[in-house]
Amino acid sequence: MLGCTEIGLLIGDADTEIPLIDSARVHALAAVAAALASTP
Repeated sequence: MLGCTEIGLLIGDADTEIPLIDSARVHALAAVAAALASTP
């Protein structure tokens, strides 16, 4: 898990053999999902 929002700009899937989870992307997707879920 990439814990800093800027790390995803520097390190990508091609740079490592382990799977990466970009925390900024995860939070952004969760925010959109929450916003859409509360829409009438």
